Amino acid sequence: MWFQRLASTVVAAALVVLALAYFKRSGVFSQAAAPSGEKMTGSGEIADNGPYVVANVNVSKSGDGFLNIGGVYPNQTLTIFIAASDMPKFYVDTYNGKKILVRGIVTEYQGKPGIRVTEPGQIRIVP
Repeated sequence: MWFQRLASTVVAAALVVLALAYFKRSGVFSQAAAPSGEKMTGSGEIADNGPYVVANVNVSKSGDGFLNIGGVYPNQTLTIFIAASDMPKFYVDTYNGKKILVRGIVTEYQGKPGIRVTEPGQIRIVP
């Protein structure tokens, strides 16, 4: 019984390693250029990113929040996205003009990098 569990675990680990090697080789985890020449962890990885200076904060009519980095929308180079359902947890105006670190998964949205955050602890203001 324990041998079957061990064998299943080894097979699962091998599949994960093979999948990661494939994605790395295919460029899914490639480095993306970030504002001000900084580096951002590649798409699909959870990591601390930044520091970035928030150029401006927008809240859409539907209540979604956007922290734009590297320029004012639509010229931003990175967007931190907060869904309307999560907005009550955030005081987004406190981030305007501040230098921040962001923890989250980097994805692409409308051809530009973005990070969706769901908890205030994912954004940290730094000196």
